[in-house]
Amino acid sequence: MRVASCLLVISLLIADGAYAEPPASYDASKRLLSDIHEGIGHLVTLYCGCPYERVGETSGDINSEPCGHETRTDETRSGEVEWEHVTPASWFGAHRPCWKGHEQCVRMSGKDKGKPYGKRECCYKRGVDPEFRAAFVDPHNLFPADGEINNDRGNHAYGTVPGEDRLYGACDFEIGGSPKVAEPDRCVRGELARAMLYMEDQHGARLRVPRDTLLAWHAADPPEDWERRRARRIEAATGLRNPYIGPP
Repeated sequence: MRVASCLLVISLLIADGAYAEPPASYDASKRLLSDIHEGIGHLVTLYCGCPYERVGETSGDINSEPCGHETRTDETRSGEVEWEHVTPASWFGAHRPCWKGHEQCVRMSGKDKGKPYGKRECCYKRGVDPEFRAAFVDPHNLFPADGEINNDRGNHAYGTVPGEDRLYGACDFEIGGSPKVAEPDRCVRGELARAMLYMEDQHGARLRVPRDTLLAWHAADPPEDWERRRARRIEAATGLRNPYIGPP
């Protein structure tokens, strides 16, 4: 009876995801998310709502015709899926010592051999700053986006762009103003808000969007079924839970 009871407890722990572990790397997180998005049937880009077909382990070819998305200037990255950090690395890394460098962050070969480096590359390096690395690979903060838009957004805060000059065709996403901000479509602001609120609570990210604004976005654009299913699968696989997204 004791053996059977122990087996039952172990089975329940496994079912509850007690042995789930966060991704060990950015690539692992992208592979996990690629599988999850394919599994729930939501192969759609974040900002423009364009369908895409998965290519390889982590990328995808975007079909821009249904969503009216157009390339701005970068033909190479436009139309390819990249995994966007909704909360940019600098928001949870710029205040960390490794952002300015670390004894392990020195070029070992090439023309820059011996030259120190910092910022995201240094903080992400295994063994330098585990807390930054955990934040950087957290799948709750990563969404599929058009590569050009991902690059253009950079680490700009979300806000309102006067005039809404459309640079990406029918895609309702603008970048401009002074200081420069990125203005997302209202229908995706909830997803963005929930990711950022989670990153502030979980990883101490220093957000550049007022918390009251994010809570308003969260309330105005509640989670859809695909977002809840995505969150539950992330939690089951990694043990990481975003409390701003309810159960399916």
